[in-house]
Amino acid sequence: MQALDTVNTGSRSSWLEKKYSQRVIFAWQRVIFWTFYTLGPIWRRSLVNELTEADVVHGTRYVVAGNHQRAIDPFYICTQIPYRIWRHMGSLNYFTANKFMDTPVIGKALLRFGCFPAKIHHKYPFGLDYAHKMLGRGNTILIFPEGKRTRRGETEARKGVQVLAHEPNVMVIPAHIEWTKRWFGYTFKLGIGKPFDASAMTAQEILDRVYAQPVDRVGHK
Repeated sequence: MQALDTVNTGSRSSWLEKKYSQRVIFAWQRVIFWTFYTLGPIWRRSLVNELTEADVVHGTRYVVAGNHQRAIDPFYICTQIPYRIWRHMGSLNYFTANKFMDTPVIGKALLRFGCFPAKIHHKYPFGLDYAHKMLGRGNTILIFPEGKRTRRGETEARKGVQVLAHEPNVMVIPAHIEWTKRWFGYTFKLGIGKPFDASAMTAQEILDRVYAQPVDRVGHK
């Protein structure tokens, strides 16, 4: 998954802009939710979820900002939120690296899961321009401020998350995920915080807030 540095203008006429596309995405995301919500406890070592139903207010738009270590992060981050909260957040739309969107079969599946290209694309609407439209429809956007899979401190935040956070009536939900290699594979710890107003914050300050979110009850690593 990938974020953008600058606003991309223009759009592409495609399936993503059809009237029924969001209904299809909404339906498929329910399947994905319950799949990964069920699998989560198998690979999850700890979960700190501070988000409650009272935090998701009708009329407010949400941007989930998270760090990024493994390709599967978007699905685990968004599906470990309890369904009673998740269902009030609208369809989820994910910034996605163009190379995945251009992969046969996988690209079409990602479209139906709510993914869209992070950078200029010849076929699909892309980047911050499309994210703005989805926020306007009441959808939730997931973005990785660092723009790629990376370890903490290796990459500075890009400005895409700042642009979205400075939109009117937008709150940012921090999501901090940490993967650890074990003898039987990988496990993760996840911390999801309460929405906060980032309208006066820089991209790096938002990213710092993400990493400050505890991933277990005794602190975070």
